[in-house]
Amino acid sequence: MTKTKKQAKKENKILDKLKKFFNSPQPIIIVLVVLCIFLSLFAYKSGSKNKIFVGEVLENDLLINNVHYFTNNDMNYFFASNAQYIVEKDVNIVECNVGYYVVDKNNNYIDFAVRKNKFDKATSLRDVIKETSGWNFAEPHNSNYFFNADVLKNINNLHFLVEAKTDSKLDKFDIVIDYPVKTTKITK
Repeated sequence: MTKTKKQAKKENKILDKLKKFFNSPQPIIIVLVVLCIFLSLFAYKSGSKNKIFVGEVLENDLLINNVHYFTNNDMNYFFASNAQYIVEKDVNIVECNVGYYVVDKNNNYIDFAVRKNKFDKATSLRDVIKETSGWNFAEPHNSNYFFNADVLKNINNLHFLVEAKTDSKLDKFDIVIDYPVKTTKITK
């Protein structure tokens, strides 16, 4: 009997302490502090995912007036106007890759928006660049088709790259045009 009375007294003390704690303003303050921390982290994280870049390529032999892209928690979007390849002597090609790549810190090129073509007959490089270099697409943020994890990690290092072959018997591309897109981040 004495053990049950002692247990009952302990239980009553615990219940009294719980009643005292929940009747004080401390639980409300704790919950509000935790809620404020959570909301602050959420606002910071969602704000840091909004990235807007604008850019261009202005070189002696290549001109791209308008490149812009943005990423956020809702969608990712990319636009690039058609490039103008400005050379006195044009060459004919039989195969090419034309488009945008991101370059990681180890200098690896990752496909972003690239068109790969093989031609039955030799075609003007100038015309191919003009016709295949424009892009305009959007995708949901979780699609991962164009804007995959590697691209998003390195999106601030965008390059316009043209690789072309003048002869189908060649193993490697004999024409390589590679320029970084000079971008400016608009968002903070």
